[in-house]
Amino acid sequence: MPEWFPECGFLIWEPVGGIPSLVSSLWHSDWGVYARTYSNGLVLVNPSNETLKVDLGQRYHQAFPTGSGIASVDVDVSGCAVDYLPVTGLNLGVNRVVILLNQLPE
Repeated sequence: MPEWFPECGFLIWEPVGGIPSLVSSLWHSDWGVYARTYSNGLVLVNPSNETLKVDLGQRYHQAFPTGSGIASVDVDVSGCAVDYLPVTGLNLGVNRVVILLNQLPE
């Protein structure tokens, strides 16, 4: 069955700093999350058992994809979309990932 994940189309661009030799180098101790910087954004991962409050220190656009998963037989993706919410802080849930863009796609 064909699948469609609108989040695969995020325009987050290239990772900054190349491939880290150790995952631990991505640890952001102030936030308690793993953080990977990209040329147009940031990806945060909360590996903990608790929701974490993250003060980003600047404005980003948090991505909210909808319609992911198995597509219809005719691959109708009209119900798939990505909405964005401007944020300067967020609550990152248990074992969650968040994708934040610096600039929205045009």
